[in-house]
Amino acid sequence: MAMTIAVYRVNPETGERTQVREKHTVKPLEVPEATSVLPPCSCPRCVGYAIRLHAKVREANRRSQGRTVTGTTTADTSTMSAECGVAQRPEYKGLHRDCRRTKGIPLPGGAGLMLIARCTCPCHPYNQA
Repeated sequence: MAMTIAVYRVNPETGERTQVREKHTVKPLEVPEATSVLPPCSCPRCVGYAIRLHAKVREANRRSQGRTVTGTTTADTSTMSAECGVAQRPEYKGLHRDCRRTKGIPLPGGAGLMLIARCTCPCHPYNQA
């Protein structure tokens, strides 16, 4: 399928169209030529951005897999109280003392099922081996 190209200039006041280049019919290539493909930019700004972006993606992937930036496994906070879960971060270490989930709450009529399980944080004496 061919494509016809013509270049016009439009007068903004009158709306009159003046042809700048004659009509030209172009037949598209089946496969683009290697010379028409632009190489990736190698300027310091783009290269630096790509390196920073790659590092951010790598760090986000590690965090989503439960690993810290150094590759060590972080504690599973899903079974901890909210206080102990947040206290896993170094700047909130003091929140451990605010934890009140030291006993499980059984489900009424649940034959031993727990409505809320006790906190599994290793800061509690009952979780220390």
